[in-house]
This record gives sequence, C-alpha cells and structure tokens, in this order.
Amino acid sequence: MFRFFVLAVALVAAVNAQAAGPGNVWKGAVTLEKLQEVLTQANADVKVKSIDSVKTQVVAGLRYIVDYTTEEGKSCNAIWVNVPWKKPKIQNVQVSCQ
Repeated sequence: MFRFFVLAVALVAAVNAQAAGPGNVWKGAVTLEKLQEVLTQANADVKVKSIDSVKTQVVAGLRYIVDYTTEEGKSCNAIWVNVPWKKPKIQNVQVSCQ
C-alpha cells in the first residue's frame, strides 16, 4: 500500500510539474472578464473580443502573457503578475497593441 501511495504522489508531481520558462496553458485559464479587469486596472480603454493564447510562468507569483484581439480588430498583448499574498494582487501590468 505504501509503495502505491509513493508512486501515486510521484505521478501527480510529474504531471503537474511546471517548467521555468513560459508555458502554454488552456485559454480558459484566463476569462474575458478577468482580462478586462486587468486592462481596466491598467487604464487601457479597450474591449476584448477574443483571447488568442495564454502563457504562464512561475515567478514571485504567476506571470500571465495573454494575446488577444480587440473589438476594433487590433492584435494586443497583456502581461501581468498575479501575487495573491500582496495588495494589489495584480502587479506589473503591461499592455501593447499593434
């Protein structure tokens, strides 16, 4: 029984391991509402039409790199760090559009 438990823990750890560099994640990890909240905090006056890709990176918190399209058809990028133990939780917001 103990061996099974150890193998199960090792398997879960291996499956949930995250590399040091940015990794692609499921686009649903960041909702349109969450992205709009971050953009509002950054005083970016844009309306999000769709999220194109989401990457995360473990830093002193969790860094999000989100590519999205605005309702005006612009391709944009938003980067921020979510630090749950600090206030404000969302920090270092950067937004750029092309």
